[in-house]
Parts: sequence; C-alpha cells; structure tokens
Amino acid sequence: MYGLHDFSLDGAQGGASFLERIQKSYGPVTNVNDWPTIAQFVNYEGYRAMYEAQSRNRMGLIIWMSHSAWPSLVWQTYDYYFEPTAGYFGARKGSEPLHIQWNPTTEAVEVVNYSGGTRAGLKATAQLFNVDGSLAWEKSAAVDSSEDTTMTVIDMEYPLGITPVHFIRLRLTRGADLVSENFYWRGIEDANFQQLRQMPKVSLEASTTVADTPDG
Repeated sequence: MYGLHDFSLDGAQGGASFLERIQKSYGPVTNVNDWPTIAQFVNYEGYRAMYEAQSRNRMGLIIWMSHSAWPSLVWQTYDYYFEPTAGYFGARKGSEPLHIQWNPTTEAVEVVNYSGGTRAGLKATAQLFNVDGSLAWEKSAAVDSSEDTTMTVIDMEYPLGITPVHFIRLRLTRGADLVSENFYWRGIEDANFQQLRQMPKVSLEASTTVADTPDG
C-alpha cells in the first residue's frame, strides 16, 4: 500500500535514500508514531534548503509537486486533504521577501533581499546554542540591504566544547521590529542529529484567535 501511494524503495521517488537519511540523521524508527514526526524534520530541512539555495543565482525554482491529486506520501507542500506539511512551512520560510539564512557550504550568514525594497538600519544577529539551551556564541552586524541582493554579513564560528548537536538562531531586526528569523540544527558530524532524540519532551500549550480585518 505504501508503494501504491508513491513511497516505494525503488524507482523515481527514492524511498530507500529517504529511509537512509532518517536513519543517519535521526536514528532508527521503530514505530509508526515516530515515523511521520521525524519525516517532517527531513521535509522541512529539504524544502527550506531548496528555496534558500536558489537565492545565489536568482534562477527561480520549480518543484514537483506542490500538492498531490490523490492521497500520497511524497512531493507535496500540502496534501490531498489540504493539510499543510512541514515542506510547506520550509518553502514559506525560505521564500521571505527579506530573509536571513545560514549557508552551510560557506559557513556564512546571509541577508537575502528578493523584493523587500531598500532597507537601511537593519541588524543581523547570529546565536549558537548548545542542546541544553546554553548560549555558546553570538555575533551581530549592521546591515543596509538593497533589493535583489544577497549579502554575507556574519561568518559563523563554532567554539570548542559545543554539544554534538547544537542550534543556530538568526534574527534580522530593525529597531524593536523583527524582520526575519531563522532556526537551524547542526551536528559536529555532518547530518548527524541523533542527539535531538535524547532531549526531554515538554508540554506545549497553544491557542488561536480569529479576527476581522478591514481588508477582509
């Protein structure tokens, strides 16, 4: 049944390589409840990376596909039932008109301005946190950003003694206003994030409100 819905180990969908990525990055999956949760981590990373990577040459990006015409397990930012996946949120994050991102190939923090207009007086901040939440490193830089540009603003540094998995938090602000924010997990060993599975679980509370606006 998984193969019928586009998730087979052989063929164009690359199910075997997806499983290998999960095993390497997040460790063994032994039950069906863990599978969709960990798969969403991989999906968010992948879709965000695709959109962030295309910022260099401005060549645009076409994905196959944005949504599925039937219940499927692959290639969708929202599914047959209109439920958004982590891929949707990764694509949306990487496509911000004025965006701050980490380039893992150059270890640079970049400010990408697709259509945000000329923006002066910005501040870029990069923070590195250990897996226990302690701050290991921080650096800031003033930024003036012109439209249709990608600027390197900070070079990342990794102090000795950081945990095997750690977090990069980036913020682009103008005064007290948050313009863009981004969050990454990184392993000292490339693509090994298995320490995340050892973090204690927390109880989250959330609420939503609905409000009418003048523009509908």
